[in-house]
Amino acid sequence: MSKQNIRNYTFSSNDRLFFDTNIWMYIYGPSISKQSQHNSTTYSKILQNIRNKKSSIFIDNSVLSEFINSYTRQEYNQIFKKKYPSFKKFRNSQDFKSVAQDVTNNTKRIIKLCQRCDLSFKKLNLTNIFDEYAQGTVDYNDQIIAEICIANNFILVTHDADFSQFKKSNQLILLTANKKAFE
Repeated sequence: MSKQNIRNYTFSSNDRLFFDTNIWMYIYGPSISKQSQHNSTTYSKILQNIRNKKSSIFIDNSVLSEFINSYTRQEYNQIFKKKYPSFKKFRNSQDFKSVAQDVTNNTKRIIKLCQRCDLSFKKLNLTNIFDEYAQGTVDYNDQIIAEICIANNFILVTHDADFSQFKKSNQLILLTANKKAFE
């Protein structure tokens, strides 16, 4: 795997970038901690640099789905968990509608910045993906993201240090501000 600190990377118009969900959460998700604020500032500045250099950013449905679900769950856990004993009760409440509107607005902002891509489900080697998943070291959705990046020659932008544990990690190009990825 080729890993580089994203703060030192020089972006160009030829770059084809794929943002992991955690990057979108730092830029457009709800704030949860002081560290998240620091990462939010870092990745927001990097996004501006990417846009100035006219690099291409790609997204697929799995990242959008993770963004929507993560954003909504964070809002529930931070604000509404005491009021609603279950997420389903929250989802069926009036309070959910304002959260859903925020999520929708931010998702639309993301879509405007990206080109859509997808990896055909038929092309995935699910046996290998499940075998690797069964070892307990990698996340299923992260495996799909890695496959998309490898198949399309995308540079993966993530804050998730776990990508270095993939069997195909030598085929990934990774940009991150996460210090743990370099340990």
